[in-house]
Amino acid sequence: NEYAANRLREKGLALEEADSNIAMMKAEASSSTLQFSEEMNQLRNTKVALEEKVASLESKLGSEYLSAVTKLTELEGKLETAISSNADLADEVASLQNINEDLLNQFCEKESELDGANSV
Repeated sequence: NEYAANRLREKGLALEEADSNIAMMKAEASSSTLQFSEEMNQLRNTKVALEEKVASLESKLGSEYLSAVTKLTELEGKLETAISSNADLADEVASLQNINEDLLNQFCEKESELDGANSV
């Protein structure tokens, strides 16, 4: 009977040790789960912050792009105006060159007439 009592005590101690191990494993699992939850929350918060940053950058890029397109359109208009003005100036210079040539020819003719009149 004493043998059976010793066996029961040993089994009781083994059960207590197993219960203690199970309790320790549960505590470790609970701690790990809590740590994992905290890390997941941090990751979620980081994700949200990064998504907000991306949205902000996309918005900023969009407005900078629209601003650049507007400026480019203005510059194209100014360039077209400058090209048109240059063409008008080229026409004006050609016209002035023709007038200059006509005047030079008239001057030469008058000079020749004067030379002819002076030689007589």
